[in-house]
Amino acid sequence: MPSQNGPIRKLCWCRDKETGRPYPMGACPKLKSKKHGAYWFRLLAPSVDGTKRRQPRYGPYPTLQDARIALAKETKRLEAGGSLLDRNLLYKDFLDMWLEEKKHLKTLDDYKEIVRLYAKPGLGHLKLKDLRPSHFNALVTEMRKINRPGDERESEMMVRLMAARANRERKPGKEVRKHSTRPLSLSRVHKIIAVLRSSMTYAVQLESLEKNPAENLPLPKARKRKPLLWTDGRVAKWRATGRKPAKVMVWTPQQTGRFLDLIEAHRLYPLLHLVMLTGLRRSEVVGLSWFEVNLDEGWMMIREAITDPEPEEELDEWDDAELDRLGTKSEAGERYVSLSQDSIAVLRAWKRLQNMERLHAGEAWHDTGLVFTRPNGRQLHPQTLARTFLSLIEHHDFPPVTFHGLRHGAATAQLAAGTAPKVISEVLGHSRTAFTMDTYVHVMPEVQKEAAEATAAIVPRNARNRRSTG
Repeated sequence: MPSQNGPIRKLCWCRDKETGRPYPMGACPKLKSKKHGAYWFRLLAPSVDGTKRRQPRYGPYPTLQDARIALAKETKRLEAGGSLLDRNLLYKDFLDMWLEEKKHLKTLDDYKEIVRLYAKPGLGHLKLKDLRPSHFNALVTEMRKINRPGDERESEMMVRLMAARANRERKPGKEVRKHSTRPLSLSRVHKIIAVLRSSMTYAVQLESLEKNPAENLPLPKARKRKPLLWTDGRVAKWRATGRKPAKVMVWTPQQTGRFLDLIEAHRLYPLLHLVMLTGLRRSEVVGLSWFEVNLDEGWMMIREAITDPEPEEELDEWDDAELDRLGTKSEAGERYVSLSQDSIAVLRAWKRLQNMERLHAGEAWHDTGLVFTRPNGRQLHPQTLARTFLSLIEHHDFPPVTFHGLRHGAATAQLAAGTAPKVISEVLGHSRTAFTMDTYVHVMPEVQKEAAEATAAIVPRNARNRRSTG
């Protein structure tokens, strides 16, 4: 808490024309004019290292009354136990402090990546107290230009952002990989700003800032891409033109069944079977442990996921050391999932095959405890899994879907089977049932047709008043 407040002073930074030196404090003759200079004050505060008291300066304020109001407000806040950070603290240094408070996060690696690639090069040179919404808006504008061709000259911020992307952190014994050459998606921009907003919320909680300058920014809205079903007509058009009707496409239950029949002899058939029926995320099925599976009672517990520590990237080669074992995506993501009798039988057969591979590998076996592994027991790589799935699609000439599209397919199949939306939401690990329905209710025409017929049947009509259609 400050022991004594310094006086409010009107200051400017003018120089004496004769000496070329700055005027002594308050000596500039122009300060008599109301339009010249600004008002500042200092607060005496405890030192950081215990040797010297700090005197952070506050300002500038356009009028003496504004400075008096600010001084009274700041004094009252500090007397109530508020924190007084160094007024010269740079945002980049504050971010390091903030990340120390976020070590418990499951997505800490993503936070660090965002801070290194965007927050520090974009705004890190500014003082924390000087950050304004305009700074964050400018960062959004520049991020939207990354990897987009343009004729205009690069801004200073863009130069710093691109330099950060060029300076990759080298890992021992690894080649430096390049960042993605694709533009940032709107959803990624929203995630970046959400992380920066969180850092500003921390500053407000410390009472170092009155308002969060990253709140309520006019961000461009990301278009929600809802899944679209591969109907016969859409398949025919795709075969004729080679173009998908939409970015997110989903197989019908019939197409899913035919695909499973075709790949039944493939080593990873059990994994794909499980994903197509339960809708597990790729990171969840790769991180699934035998300790969390009970085949006798027919359930599995989704608790861990193996994810990319740098989710923005699409890396071609991975090593086990680069795969992080993290918690699930959200609290709703940690869940029990029931297994059908068919899935139980498939998993039992897979377990027998895995035990045979263990015996064959001998001392070379890696005892990871994971359900789905390589032939030597090591964990599967998420990108390898995705590429294997795409190669199977091409080999069997099926309409293309992404690996994540299998999750959509499982949801639509459950919806078509008449499963309650609440149950589907729980199986998928969604935090809100409304999100599940908003995403999938339009996908299955059969479901909508049944709803239309049911609605018409419940509305009473007088047959005598109907016009004859004969």
